[in-house]
Amino acid sequence: MIAARIGGADAIVCSDFGHGLLTGDAKQILCESGRFLAVNTQINAANIRFHAISNYPRADYVCVNEGELRLDARNRHNEIGQLVGGLAEKMRCDRFLVTQGHAGVSYFDRGTGYQSPALATAVLDRIGSGDAVLAITSTCVASGMPADMVAFVANVIGAQAVQIMGNRDFVTRVATYKFIETLLK
Repeated sequence: MIAARIGGADAIVCSDFGHGLLTGDAKQILCESGRFLAVNTQINAANIRFHAISNYPRADYVCVNEGELRLDARNRHNEIGQLVGGLAEKMRCDRFLVTQGHAGVSYFDRGTGYQSPALATAVLDRIGSGDAVLAITSTCVASGMPADMVAFVANVIGAQAVQIMGNRDFVTRVATYKFIETLLK
């Protein structure tokens, strides 16, 4: 079923919550599709020991939070760039975005790192913010946006998403443009 659905796609954005919907065979189909593949895995109480981004043998873009990266690497202390380097080689992936909450994001494009500070001044709720960042930055990366701009856009989207309670609303294009305009004044 997955193979039939991705046939005409330019890009695949895969948000894997670790509930078992994406089996090993399904992940293999996604990775072998030849399409641009953006992947995110999220840990939760039900999958914390079994679910990791490195379960994907290939991706064109990975978006994870720092905790998920560290869990996958089983490493609490090394620099993020070192952890990404090892995972990038294992996954044959050149582009990684690591969200770091109040510390902003680190984006790695072919080994070169870009740090972008957090833009949120207050956090109402973090639920769904990583999903919003994945959705928007995946299209940015797939379209070839420069790395420093990908990091900036990630923080713009994240700053807006943490102002939304739960999934009650979504980040809009107009709000995004206004937010960027305010930042540039």
